[in-house]
Amino acid sequence: MTQTAASPKKIFLIEDSVLLRDALSDMLTEIGEVSLVGTAQSEDEALQALEATEADLVIVDLALKSGTGLGVLTALREQPGRYHAPAAVVLSNHAYPQMRSRCSNLGALAFFDKSLQLPDLLAFVRDYATRSTGAAPASSPQFRSATH
Repeated sequence: MTQTAASPKKIFLIEDSVLLRDALSDMLTEIGEVSLVGTAQSEDEALQALEATEADLVIVDLALKSGTGLGVLTALREQPGRYHAPAAVVLSNHAYPQMRSRCSNLGALAFFDKSLQLPDLLAFVRDYATRSTGAAPASSPQFRSATH
């Protein structure tokens, strides 16, 4: 019996910092099991792109060029069919407990402190991409949030 390789997981990155967006894009494309399908720097740009792009996982910064990552999470939660129901994780410098809780309540699977947990985010993406079950993480109620 021949096994076929799974399709790479489609990742969409929302980050307002050009420097970090470019660096993260490079790091994500080095993970063989993922395909970076788009980037955005504002809430409106992200939502327009996500409506037209079927992403499996969205990485969301909270402070954007215009709008917020909370607005993106809210839209994804309120209109999952419109945005193809991607899973979402947060990468932010606003890593205090209230914000983590708010993001979890909006459906984020995990929250990563931008200044401390970039390697953890990449490990999460790698793990997400290599899951053999194919189960959609969005159905998992578990919220990963490391405390540093």
